[in-house]
Amino acid sequence: MKEIKKREYLSKYKRKQREIKNLSMAAQIALDTRKFEIELYWKRAAYFWAFIAADIAAFALIYARMEENGDYKKFILMIIFSMLGVFFSVGWYFANRGSKYWQENWEDHIGVLVTKEAGPIFKYHKAPNDPFFKLNGNYPFSVSRINQFLSLLTAIFWLGLFEFSLCCTMAKTGISVYGVVLSAIVSFVVVIMLIWYMYYFVRNDKAKLIGVCDKDTIFIRQ
Repeated sequence: MKEIKKREYLSKYKRKQREIKNLSMAAQIALDTRKFEIELYWKRAAYFWAFIAADIAAFALIYARMEENGDYKKFILMIIFSMLGVFFSVGWYFANRGSKYWQENWEDHIGVLVTKEAGPIFKYHKAPNDPFFKLNGNYPFSVSRINQFLSLLTAIFWLGLFEFSLCCTMAKTGISVYGVVLSAIVSFVVVIMLIWYMYYFVRNDKAKLIGVCDKDTIFIRQ
């Protein structure tokens, strides 16, 4: 792995490529790719929202049709749907963070390339003027962080429904209170382990490089 500073990054372009016209072309490619990443971001969000909404509807329908002495098979269905909700919510959270990484990756490329021609337009932002409690004003919220928070909150919500469904199933089958608690704890640990395995499975190899570069380093080459 080799660290590449800003000046080194520009030096990687050949002399002819370092001309303003060609750097503008490279910046346009990076800008178009960033736009594509943003489009994918919202498409992925819509995909996960659609599945989670359908999952909630199915879970609520099963629970609403549950009789007072409900069939334990319906409880099993509730466990399955709640577990799917957990994994899709966690997957949505991971997808949000991955999309944010690739979007910022292309923004860094644009920041370096555009500065050469148009100046540091990507390095300055408008100072926020309106306080949070001015309801008709603007405020520098991060849209991507809102989605990350909601996806994480949804995962916790589904995890609670999973434990609820599991406890109801154990109680329905006549297991003692201690058995119900033990089963809930074991199932919770198993789900957390599966989420941890999911994290290691879906992460990119570049995640191994976190923390090995200087703060001023923008780009890396393997």
